[in-house]
Amino acid sequence: MDRHPSITTDHAIRGAIASFASDLASLGADVRPARGIVPDLAFVLAIYMRLLGGALGLGQSVEARRRLQAQVNALAVDDRSISAARLRASVISHADWLTANEERIKLRWHWRDIFRHVDVVICPPAPVAALSHAEAASEEIRIDGIRTHRGDQVAWASVATAAGLPATVMPYARTNDGRPLGIQIIGPYLEDYTPIKLAELFAASGTP
Repeated sequence: MDRHPSITTDHAIRGAIASFASDLASLGADVRPARGIVPDLAFVLAIYMRLLGGALGLGQSVEARRRLQAQVNALAVDDRSISAARLRASVISHADWLTANEERIKLRWHWRDIFRHVDVVICPPAPVAALSHAEAASEEIRIDGIRTHRGDQVAWASVATAAGLPATVMPYARTNDGRPLGIQIIGPYLEDYTPIKLAELFAASGTP
C-alpha cells in the first residue's frame, strides 16, 4: 500500500513502493494490493494517537494540562486533522485510554486474521524521504507541494505501532537529490524475524 487516507504521500515514496512490489513479483513473490485487506488506516491512526497521547501526557503539571485543555477547547468541533487528534489526545482521560487500548487488542486480532493469508505488508515508513536539517527544524514540511505539519508523518508509523506489530525499514533507493528512500515491511505480532528475513532475502537477491 502506498497511500494513506489521512496524509498525502510523496510521489517518490509511492514510486519506490511500486518498484519494490514489482521487484518482489519478479523474484517469484505473490504480490497483491492491500486495499480491502488491511484495516481502515484512518481508524488505526485514531487509535494510535489516543494511545500515544495518553503516554506522552504522563507527568504533566496541573498548569500545563490547563493550557493544553484550553487549546483543545479552542479547536473546531469538525477539525479531524492529525494535529488536532494529537492535541486532543494530550488530555485524554484514563477511561478513554482504556477504551483505545481495547480497540488496539481488537485491531491486533484483525491483523492476526490478515496474516493467516499473507506473510508481510509493504508500505512507506514515512510520507516523505529523509528531511533536510532545515525541514527537521521547521513545524511544517511540504509533501508534493502541500503544506503539512511535520508531526503528521507519524501516520505511516501508526500502521504497525498501533497494534504493536514488528516492522523493518530497509534502504531501497534514493531521490533525485540523493536522499534515501526506505521500505517498511510489517510482519505478524511477535514475529519480528519475518520482516527482517524478507529484507535479508531481498538484499541477498542482488536486485537493484
